[in-house]
Amino acid sequence: SRKLCSYMNSEYSDKLIMLRDKNEYKLLKLKYNEALRKMSEKIDNIYMLYAINGLPRPIEHKKMRIKSDEQIGRKLYQKGCDITVSNVYDYVGDVAGIRLVCLTKRDLEELKVVISNDEELVIIDEKDYVNNPKESGYMGCHLIIGVPVYTIDGKDYVKVEVQIRTLAMEAWASLEEKICYRKMVSENVREELKRVSSVLATVDDDINRIVIDSLEIGFGSDKTKGKDACYVRKLQKK
Repeated sequence: SRKLCSYMNSEYSDKLIMLRDKNEYKLLKLKYNEALRKMSEKIDNIYMLYAINGLPRPIEHKKMRIKSDEQIGRKLYQKGCDITVSNVYDYVGDVAGIRLVCLTKRDLEELKVVISNDEELVIIDEKDYVNNPKESGYMGCHLIIGVPVYTIDGKDYVKVEVQIRTLAMEAWASLEEKICYRKMVSENVREELKRVSSVLATVDDDINRIVIDSLEIGFGSDKTKGKDACYVRKLQKK
C-alpha cells in the first residue's frame, strides 16, 4: 500500500509498487529466500559438527530474516538509487541476513574462519568492527557472502549478510537500537553508549580469557583439547 511508502516521495512510492509486481523481482526474492535457507543449513551443520565431536559449540543463538519490500525501498532511497531490480541486487547487500551470537571473541573468530573456508561460498566483503569499532561504539563482524543458488537459467551467487557478535556485543547493539533507532538523541546519551561499549569490550576480553584458560586445562572434556576451527574444517571436507 502507499502508506508503507510514506517516507518516500510519490515517484519512489509508485516505482516500489510497480517493482513488487515484476516477475524479475519475484524471482530475485525467491533466490534470496533459497540463499538464506542454504546458509542457515550450513550454520546448523557447523553447530552439529562441534556438538558431535565434543567441542564447545560456538553459537549461542541464530536469527535470520529477509528485508521487506518497504525496507528494500527505503535502503535504495537513502542511497539515492533508482528502484530497479538490478539496483536491489547491486546496492542492497543485506536483503537476506543471518545474525549469529557467540559467547566469546574466540568463538566469533573460529566461526568466521570456518565459514570463510567453505569452498562452496564466496566472501564478497568483510567488515571487521571487532578490532575497528564504529564511531557509535558498535562492534561485530559483518560478512557479505555469495551463496550459490540454482535456477532453470543455471547457477547464480546470491548475497547473504552474516553478522557475528558476542553476547556482550549483541546486548550493546540491542540497547543502541532501542534508544536511537529513527530517533534524535542527545550527545550525552551517545557518549554514554560509547562508554558502555568500552566497558562491555573489557568484559568480552575477560570472558575470552577465562574460557581459553578453562580449555587449556580440559574444559568439559578431554576431547576439547587441541581441537579448534582447523579440526572442524577437516570434518567439513569429509
